[in-house]
Amino acid sequence: MVSITKLPFEIHVQIVRYANIQGDLPSLRLSCVQLNDVAIKERRLLLTDLRRHYGISTRVVDLYLLHKLGREPPASLSLMQVMAVGRFLRNLDAMAFDLDRMAQRLNHVNVRQPQIQPECVDRSAFMLFAALSRLLNGAAQIGAYGRGDVLAPCLNARHAVSILLSKQFVQFVREELTLEELESVIAAINLCVTRLWSTIFLFRPRESIVSGFGSLCGASFNADQAILTEDVIWRGPEWASKVLEFYGRENVGCKRKLKPGEYKRLDTRFVSEGIWKGSPEEGARLAANGVARMLWKERQQRIEDKASISVR
Repeated sequence: MVSITKLPFEIHVQIVRYANIQGDLPSLRLSCVQLNDVAIKERRLLLTDLRRHYGISTRVVDLYLLHKLGREPPASLSLMQVMAVGRFLRNLDAMAFDLDRMAQRLNHVNVRQPQIQPECVDRSAFMLFAALSRLLNGAAQIGAYGRGDVLAPCLNARHAVSILLSKQFVQFVREELTLEELESVIAAINLCVTRLWSTIFLFRPRESIVSGFGSLCGASFNADQAILTEDVIWRGPEWASKVLEFYGRENVGCKRKLKPGEYKRLDTRFVSEGIWKGSPEEGARLAANGVARMLWKERQQRIEDKASISVR
């Protein structure tokens, strides 16, 4: 039997490429110095494999590398960044399960997959959403109440704070994202919130008394759902997917094996303590003046600008 170290370079490349798609590359590179060297040498090929496997454009990957991982592509690309991209895409399995199942059915019946429309969500949208969330958290500043650009929920879910958005975030939303990409990000946010709300939060009232059920007391769930949207935007799609996998695993069809201690640092206070514990009035202000509203207004403005140009 031939030792793995004595196999030809071409075989080493195939082994590394397969492990990259399957998520085994981090362990494989530690088990064999030669395979680690091959992975480093072929890191751009490995990134291309991930991009093609998940149907993601080069532009989206470049934006993700630049804004999420903080590296200018492709000159400074490292193997660690390639593995980070792969890990992120696999961590979305729970949230993207329906998308994957749809693609499998189309392939099974031999139907050509339709061109992705702006309102559809794929992993490209999640990557752009992750970049947006990273920029949002990276340089946002707290201003005097009522004097910021948007409102955001505090960690204790009892108060809203006024946020001054960073120039990098505003530039990303208004200049770097196309209208179609912005719409895909909004759709990705909507998918994350809808999946969490319908699978987890809708069936977890904050109180066990009759008045805790909005359908009976006349209260609306819309405020809590809107605040959940703000939490999802600030925390990103990877957090949303992990929460969904942790609490709704039997309902999302995810087959990924859980690693020991994987969820120890996962913040699940929203599930155990409630989405919003502040006053209804402040919750309503937060729901109406958050990042979601800002993104939607930007979308509407672009549509109107596009329509006015076409009329001329």
